[in-house]
Amino acid sequence: MSAARPADALEFHAGPAGGDATRHLCAAAHLDRSFRNAAIGELMENEYRVPAASPGVDLARVLDECLTVRRDAAIAGGAIILIVVLGLLIAPSELLIALGVGVFVGVLLWLASRGAAVLAAQSSKSAEERGASRAVIAGVFGVGLLGVGFIVLKYVWSWISGLFSSQPSYGGSGFGGYYPTPAYEPGSGSSSGHLLAVIFGSLFFLLALTGVGTYMRYRQMRRFAALHQNRAEAESGAMFPGCASVFDRLRNRPAEAETLYADFSPFVGAGVRFEDEGWSFPIELRPNHELRGRGAAPRPLEVPAIHRAMAEGLAGLGAGELYPGDMLHRLEVRDRVFRNAVRRDPPDEWYGRLSVRDQDSGVQTLDRQWANLLDLGSHERLRHYLEVRTRLWQDQLITTVFVRAYVQGGLLQVEGLAFVLPPIAERYRIVDAALPPQPWPEGVAAVRYALMYFGRDVLTSVVEPWGLLRSIQRRRSRQKWYRRMREGNRPVDYAPRLSLRQLGEERRYQQLFQEMDVKRFFTAVRERAFSAVLRELDRAGYDTSEFERVSQIVNNNLNLGGGVQNVNSQVRGNQAGGHNINVNQKVHT
Repeated sequence: MSAARPADALEFHAGPAGGDATRHLCAAAHLDRSFRNAAIGELMENEYRVPAASPGVDLARVLDECLTVRRDAAIAGGAIILIVVLGLLIAPSELLIALGVGVFVGVLLWLASRGAAVLAAQSSKSAEERGASRAVIAGVFGVGLLGVGFIVLKYVWSWISGLFSSQPSYGGSGFGGYYPTPAYEPGSGSSSGHLLAVIFGSLFFLLALTGVGTYMRYRQMRRFAALHQNRAEAESGAMFPGCASVFDRLRNRPAEAETLYADFSPFVGAGVRFEDEGWSFPIELRPNHELRGRGAAPRPLEVPAIHRAMAEGLAGLGAGELYPGDMLHRLEVRDRVFRNAVRRDPPDEWYGRLSVRDQDSGVQTLDRQWANLLDLGSHERLRHYLEVRTRLWQDQLITTVFVRAYVQGGLLQVEGLAFVLPPIAERYRIVDAALPPQPWPEGVAAVRYALMYFGRDVLTSVVEPWGLLRSIQRRRSRQKWYRRMREGNRPVDYAPRLSLRQLGEERRYQQLFQEMDVKRFFTAVRERAFSAVLRELDRAGYDTSEFERVSQIVNNNLNLGGGVQNVNSQVRGNQAGGHNINVNQKVHT
């Protein structure tokens, strides 16, 4: 048996990899208007900002999908507005009847779907409980049906009765407000013809409005299926030539070695904090017992040496050939600098200047000379960290620890911050089961959903075109503001406000396996960072007893959320911690 065959067999029995953050966030563009607007606002309307880190996400493709969905929604909204305006000008009564019937049918379908969902949720209960639930649901549905039906029929009957009255009537209590109805002359034979015209006119408007919603939903199904196809990187943004500069910037942006921050958000895109205040402790640097006995001084200890020791030790977690499928083999250790983003010069003149591109991997990393200078300079607005990251469960989870050390006045300070990017929201994953639609059953389902959400489609038809125009206006306004700031030599904040990867997160694990893997990763990183510092102290001739004592305290009481602490919980510190193992945070809100 060859060496490669066991690995192939394991991969076969493990099944296909699941999850694609880019595809799921493209689905979010269709399913979540707030996500779509936030993505467009961050990447296009404020195009002068440097985008935040979104690991595993093709930002250009997600923005392209957001712009496409917004354009299609604006066109559909414009079509509905056109139909309504023409109806009000040509046949207002027929239009109003069509709107009333559409809303009535939509309410019925919505009630039926909600009732079916409740009944499905009752499947695990006893027969008596299911029977009682059915009775309650049937009663509510029946009362609602009779009430809505009575109101609709009353107004329709009042309007139709006016067609046959001998005097002109005014539908003040009808659908259309106050409008004159034609008088009926006995024997003229025009009443039946007029009634048929009203019926067919109302049906025409109902079909026209429903047809727009049906087409848009069928088109969405086609777009979902198309998301499974690979696309060339240059294809993103091809349909939006006016935004070419935005897409070029997203495709050619420097790597994440230099992170911009401003105000109170230095870790945008890193994920959910796994700690309250992180772990940070000072150690007094004293010579060990042997050197004290000889009256000798230890070797001077500098921050670059400590960082190199930690980087080598942490990289060793992923070394070796054993356990090739373990997550630690995907561990990445690199330098990361956090830079103040408020600058007078545009980013092209300074962003990326501290980094170099590796000739072998092509990854842009922090230049070693700059890393050493940042450590020795210790500037408060330039923070150098070692970033330790691994991707779990086919990039569905991304865990990161930022560790840093500095020495001043004979005192060594070691600190760390832990973050996790949870999986993409479950509601966006429905695209994984999407197939190219067919007239049956997807076409029928599109009609049903168009009728069910008829009222919402009509009401939101005004929002989408207006939103498109407002977005264009905001982008031009921000461009004008940016030009004026540059001409006046005023500092501009280039830091990002949000990360698309973090914007679409679920904030909970999918299963217990993921929680345990994250716990093991953070434990391994913390222990190896401590042991690397301990070896460096011992090599330089310093007393390590205090460090061992403090690290033991940190290990026993590190606030990584002991027990079942939730994210953003008010229970913190020792109250939330456990004994010995305190890296057991559940990512729930």
